Amino acid sequence: MPSIALTDLTVRNLKPVPGKRVTYLDKVLKGFGVRVTEHGAKSYVLTYGEDRKRITLGIVGTPRRNSRIARSSTRHTSAALSEVSATSA
Repeated sequence: MPSIALTDLTVRNLKPVPGKRVTYLDKVLKGFGVRVTEHGAKSYVLTYGEDRKRITLGIVGTPRRNSRIARSSTRHTSAALSEVSATSA
């Protein structure tokens, strides 16, 4: 998985790779990324845990969904997942 600085501009300029679904991980926020399908659909994702589970946070380009909001969702979701794993251990 490529690691890049995910900004609104870089996300907007990500291109699909024929025959592949690619997840681009953010260089700054651990687990935060953008998944691009072979058809060009983009979604914000959070990858977490030892077995690399993935949660979709939202679709890129929908109203009120940009990289700033997706990063905030990532921080909140990561914190909640950490609490759940700590209490279940």
